[in-house]
Amino acid sequence: MIRVTSESKRSFAQMTIDDVEKGDFPRYLYKYRAPNEFTKNIVRNNALYYPTPLTFNDPFDCQIRLSTDSTYKQIVAYLRRNNTDLVSAEIKRQANHWFKNPRLFDRIINESARESFNNNGVSCFTSDPTSILMWSHYADSHKGICMKFDVLADPSAFFAGYKVNYEVEYPIWNHVRSDTGQSVTNLLTTKAKQWEYEQEYRVLKIGDPGNHSFAPSALVEIIFGLRCAADYIDDVKRLTNNSRTGHVAFSRTVTAANRFALELRPIPRAGK
Repeated sequence: MIRVTSESKRSFAQMTIDDVEKGDFPRYLYKYRAPNEFTKNIVRNNALYYPTPLTFNDPFDCQIRLSTDSTYKQIVAYLRRNNTDLVSAEIKRQANHWFKNPRLFDRIINESARESFNNNGVSCFTSDPTSILMWSHYADSHKGICMKFDVLADPSAFFAGYKVNYEVEYPIWNHVRSDTGQSVTNLLTTKAKQWEYEQEYRVLKIGDPGNHSFAPSALVEIIFGLRCAADYIDDVKRLTNNSRTGHVAFSRTVTAANRFALELRPIPRAGK
């Protein structure tokens, strides 16, 4: 796990701010949730859960096979980049071994990459709070909620954020010839074209799955689904009746008049 110091946290925050200002990352992220106690705990505790990729509902997600097709010199360069403690003679010996056993090298690299990557925490967001399919699939058929986060209110919490790319063909990425960080990015951000409706963004917690706090000011709005029960709405509202989250706005989805679409309608903090 990477140790996060106050200095590195400031650096992470500035990089996130720069990405938002350049238009490389959205200022607002949305997270759909089912109407359960886990969702209430996000509001109550100001923390989001970052699961490992192994728990994702798409078996292809984060499971791209890495290519290892390489020359002897490329394997030497790879070993030097990733094994700085090895002397030159040992690097050459290992490179010669892997070059003569390409299938074994391929298996070892892919198993190692997946084991390493699956120790990270990943939380998924979207840029669209009015997606009919997202409300159906991730908010219990419109009975749940959608949370709106202001990235600039706590930029360090959303550091290492990436936009997901959607592909028709299974991508081929050569792990040996490329930067290791780029391989991680490609594993994290490549999904099948069928998922494009999600307009997804992901935030990575390197080597640290589990719960991660965000500043209370980062949660700026809670949107209730078309079928969200009145008692659940009241429960969520009560959770924000404090000095930390009293700023949170509320709205509810409504059906558009003459088209297949959802619109947002603000609702008051008191009542429904």
